[in-house]
Amino acid sequence: MEAGSGAKNPVSIDIIRGVKHHINIPLVVGGGIRTITQMLSAKDAGADIVVIGNYFEQHAHEIPLFAQALHS
Repeated sequence: MEAGSGAKNPVSIDIIRGVKHHINIPLVVGGGIRTITQMLSAKDAGADIVVIGNYFEQHAHEIPLFAQALHS
């Protein structure tokens, strides 16, 4: 699922949950994710993979913080 590269808002958590409920393949979610909270919310809603592209292009130094949050 893709909100669009550099989207103002990420895909709705309700939409992620709904789609995950109806599929049995990995769910990839991206677009508009700029915070650890948004990333974890998408993961908790059912995203198997969370794509963060544009934000990391500008804030590469934060990649370890996001990775640590996933493994905490």
